[in-house]
Amino acid sequence: MSLRKSITTLAAVLAAGAVLGVAANPAAADVANPIRKPFSTSYSYGEFCQNFQSYGVKYQYGAWGYYVDGCTTTRLSCPAARGCLAKMHTSIGLLRSRGDRVTQNARIRRFAYTGGLLGWTDKSCDGTNSCANDDTEFLAPGQSATVQCNGVYEGKYGVDEAVNGCKLEIVYL
Repeated sequence: MSLRKSITTLAAVLAAGAVLGVAANPAAADVANPIRKPFSTSYSYGEFCQNFQSYGVKYQYGAWGYYVDGCTTTRLSCPAARGCLAKMHTSIGLLRSRGDRVTQNARIRRFAYTGGLLGWTDKSCDGTNSCANDDTEFLAPGQSATVQCNGVYEGKYGVDEAVNGCKLEIVYL
């Protein structure tokens, strides 16, 4: 095998591994040990996760203010024969309501029953002291989803503490 062919093959293998790694792992900026609360009703089940109160890090990852890590929910599957709705609700809030601007980014990811990434939808919000994001995606039987969020606050009156909350609810159709 020629050196050129070997390099091309190695590059293809590394690229495939990188794509699979990105699709399967939570975001690198997630808190290490978030608070997780599973829940269920007669027509749905899901999980809520959040970071502990955090001061954030000013300008981390290029943020415009104090960046606050969020979390990624556990991947939840649709068990219903007719499909499901994957409902996302996320929010960020400050401990002290002093009029600081806050923003949050949220993503709902959908996965095939084989585990491959099907796609995602991003939402962002902007508010004073708090803001929230909502989205709903359809899941076919056996498909799954996750929700991830993180945020930034201004800190114009000094350092505050913020909490990012991410909720994924799988509603049976």
